[in-house]
Order: sequence, then structure tokens, then C-alpha cells
Amino acid sequence: MIRLHNIDTYPYIVSFGDCGAIMRFAGEISAAGHMRAIALLQTYAEHMPDGVLDIIPGYVSLGVYFNPQKISFEAIAEDMLRRADTLIYNKHLPRRAVTISVHYGGRAGPDLAALAESAHISVEQAVELHANRDYTVYFLGFIAGFPYLGEVDPKIRAPRRSTPRKHIPRGSVGIAEAQTGIYSVNSPGGWNIIGATSADVFNPFRNAPFLLLPGDTARFTIAAIDADIDINTDFSITTATPAEQRRWVAPDGAVACAMVIHSGSQTCAQGASRHNVGLFGISRGGAADFFSLRAGNLALGNPPDACALEFAGMGPELKFLQAIQIIVTGAAETMTIDGYTLPAGRSVTMRAGQVLRAGETTHGARGYICFAGGIAGEDILGADSTDIRGGFGGIAGRYLRAGDILSVWQTTKQTVDALTRIKTPNHNQLLRVLPGPDFAAHNQLVQALKKQTFVVTQRSDRMGISLESVGLPLPEDLIPLGIISEMTLPGALQIPPDGKPMLLGADCQTTGGYCIPLAVISADIWRIGQLCPGMTVQFALVSRAESADALRQMRLAEQVYAVEVYDTSQLFCGFLEGDLHEETF
Repeated sequence: MIRLHNIDTYPYIVSFGDCGAIMRFAGEISAAGHMRAIALLQTYAEHMPDGVLDIIPGYVSLGVYFNPQKISFEAIAEDMLRRADTLIYNKHLPRRAVTISVHYGGRAGPDLAALAESAHISVEQAVELHANRDYTVYFLGFIAGFPYLGEVDPKIRAPRRSTPRKHIPRGSVGIAEAQTGIYSVNSPGGWNIIGATSADVFNPFRNAPFLLLPGDTARFTIAAIDADIDINTDFSITTATPAEQRRWVAPDGAVACAMVIHSGSQTCAQGASRHNVGLFGISRGGAADFFSLRAGNLALGNPPDACALEFAGMGPELKFLQAIQIIVTGAAETMTIDGYTLPAGRSVTMRAGQVLRAGETTHGARGYICFAGGIAGEDILGADSTDIRGGFGGIAGRYLRAGDILSVWQTTKQTVDALTRIKTPNHNQLLRVLPGPDFAAHNQLVQALKKQTFVVTQRSDRMGISLESVGLPLPEDLIPLGIISEMTLPGALQIPPDGKPMLLGADCQTTGGYCIPLAVISADIWRIGQLCPGMTVQFALVSRAESADALRQMRLAEQVYAVEVYDTSQLFCGFLEGDLHEETF
């Protein structure tokens, strides 16, 4: 018998939409619960079942992300429980001990003095309490390679800053509540910054990209206190040059095809998602609207997830250096070639010297330009899609800029002129959902979410879509407190303390501490990538069987589309516009 949703008996398993499962080992952060999660993680390192795409630990949990067309939730749950029931828990699991030198205070640690003052101790005492102490690496999350370490001495525990900083340099050492951590890349953040290290915490171009791994122990040593150190200029961190400073050089074997005249809005190279890297805090990434990407690629005879250009708003302007077939898909309705306007969705052959401008996205958030052969980007950590926050993949790990030369992989496949009529989301969206990991404990909240209509706000990007209620907000007594951080996935509907739901997107964090009562089904996740401010969203709870059928229809439509590409508008009506009905769980 599978132990599901029985919160009185540990370990137990909860489902996460149609593609995830989480085993929880304890109801509070504890060394024993963490040790069991790491022990289970190691069994997957030794043998990964077919269909499992990622394994993501939390403080006292282990999440499994899987392909629902290859393995069922029931099979995943049975396998997890079998592994957990046969584990031998002990304190002698393989662990590494890593020592990290820190410059405390001064410009490198602007919050140290205030933290010491609030604790009624000296700066030197605060430093001594933080350093020379063994910390457990619970998991990596938030940003690529960011280690969550615990626990700090109670005297120096401090809440997150009420107003997060817009920029924290990589190498910064911070404290938030009982946790301490190291910023692995430049990032916004709300932790109290007490120092900085020159240790190379994350380097995607290194054979071993991550300094720390879940289950390791870390110890900080004191390099200096209140030294006049500027982390931006004085530390020679060996991490690769920041993406915004890197010169782009195409991979060997690729052929230059176009030069960027104008970059457009947030234009970057996106293709396949990354798998088996969530353990390290790496987002899945890939095309936000994978359906439009695949439609365009199949029309050109490319692999479905071949890398393309994704843009949000105004499309880029490109001058072509050789003849090549391209197609513009997604929410852009038009394109111009040498000043002549044409409808988007039609594959065309660009000639050397011609100039293409993709039209602005008018009925959704994002458009795509697919190239025959596919864009040749940096293949880092299993995919060539751009990770903007991590600064790797795609075109030098950044958005395009004028002067960039785009290269493609050569292809011998024959393509035909194609006209795609794929519908992108209209202004009002009904998203199909399944129970999330916190569904069982929040039935009233689920009922309220099903009845509400939400509007997409300006605070939306590839990481997530911020929603506000149309009319009355969610009742305050239904808004849950935070949970112990555990796996998150694209499509999750998070409920933060302000009661404004957040739909997680392609670049979402791998772990989070907000309640997730519902999760969008796999067949509808592409729709999240096309939501833009002003659109409205409602949620319809469906059955697992309906979810599986929707995914089968989508894959079948893609296969048929690859055979007959001229006019496929009718193929997609069933699952893009089909009737929905709800089922009570």
C-alpha cells in the first residue's frame, strides 16, 4: 500500500501535478530527516529509473520529476517507498568537508555591524560565532549552485531584509533566519550580507561546476574583519567572465548565417530543457512556450527542441549572411523582409543580404524565430538553452546584442514552404490543473482558487507569472504560512504570504518555501509562457486520466504535424479548445 497524503506517518509521498512526487521525511528541519533524504538521493545516483528526469532534495524531503508518458506516479511512489524502506540510516554516509575563507564586514559585509548590534554583541564576536563551525549543506537552490547551509548560532540569526537588494555580487556570504549561504552568481536577494569569499562556488565551464553538494559539510574561516575589500574589483574569483562581458564565439562545426542589427526585447536562444541538474539548483529552462518552438522546428525538419530565438515584445532585426529557411511562430503575427510585411507562421527562404524583422508579439507574450538546422549555442549542463541568471548556454549566456553573429548547424533535410496556424492563448485563459503537493491540507483554499478569476500583473517573467484576484482577494484566513523548502516545478501555483498567486515558469527556482495547492498539467504549461499583463486566468481541476489524454493528444498532433505541415489548424482544436469538466478529489 502506498502511503499517500498521510501527514501523521513519515515518510509519506505527495503528488505534484502529473509529473512530480515528493517524499517527506519529517515535519520540521532536522538532521535525521535530512540524512534520510540524502541517503535516498544516493540510491538514485546509483540507479536512475527510466523516465525519471530529475531528483531534487529539500531540507527533509526528496522530489522526483518524471515523464508521465514513460512512468506513472504510482510506479514512482512504489519505487520511492521500496527504496526508503530498505535504507540503512547512519551517520557515516559519504560526505566531503569543505573549508571556505571569508572576508567579514567592511564593503564586503555591509550588514554585519547591524546584525551584531541587534544581537548585542561585538562585530568580532558575531564573526567568531559564524566561523569555525560545521554547517550541513542541505541542498542547492534559489540560483545555480547556491548552498543552503545550517544552522547558524541562535545569537546571530536574523530575518531576511524587508527590502531585498537589486544586486548582490557573487561570492557574498549571507544569513537568513537559521540559514547561511553563498551567492554563486550576481543576483537580487534579501539575505543579510556579512562578508565575501573568493571561493569559486559555481563555474559552469569547469569539469566539477559546483564547490558544494547536498550532504557535504562546510566551515568558514576568517581571512580578515572589516578589511577595505571591494568584492567587485578586489577578488580574483576564477568563475568565467560574466555573461554581459563575454565575446560570443560559435561552436566548432557551426556555420554563420545572420548578424544581429537590433536585438529586440529580451531575445535569447532557447531550445530544450535541462534535466538531471535540479539537484544543483539549475532551472529546467528551455523555451517558455515549447509548443510554438516545436511547431516551428517540425515545419523546418529540425529536431523538435532545436535551439531557436525567443523574444518577448519587439522582435529582433537580422541581416542574413547566407541563404537559409526560417519560420516565425508564437505570438508574433507579422514579419518584414526588406521592408515588406508578411504574415508570420510561414516558412520562407532568406537570401544573403536580406533583412528580417520579426513583428511585435500582439496576442501573447513571446515569439520564436526557428532556423533550418537550429541555432548553434553553448551546450552547457546538458542543453544549449540560455540560463540568463546563471550566465551560461545559448549565445554567451545572455540576451542578444547588436553585432552578434548567429550560427546554425548544417542540415541536409529538405523542407517545404509551410503555413502554421497554431493558436496561441487568447485574452482569457482556462488552465487545467491537478493537485499539488499541498492540496490535501488546503481544501478550502483549493475551492476558492477554482472559483476565482485572476489577472496577470506586470511582475511577470520567465521565472513566473504574478496573479491578482479580479474582485475580492483570497480570504486572509485561507492564506497559508510558509512550508519547509522542497522541490518546485514549472506549472506550480504558489501562494505566498501576500495572497497573490504565482504561476511558476520555465526558469523557476528548483526549490521553494511557499504552499503549492495546485499544478498546471503538462499539456498546458506552454500556455504559461504566453501569458502577458492584462490577460485573465481561471483554473479547472481535472482528473489524472484527462491530463494523460491531453498530453497524448498534444504529442500525436506534433507527430502528425511533422508529416503534413501545410495547414494544421484543425489538428489542435481538440486539446487547445476542448471542453473541460472538473472532478472532486
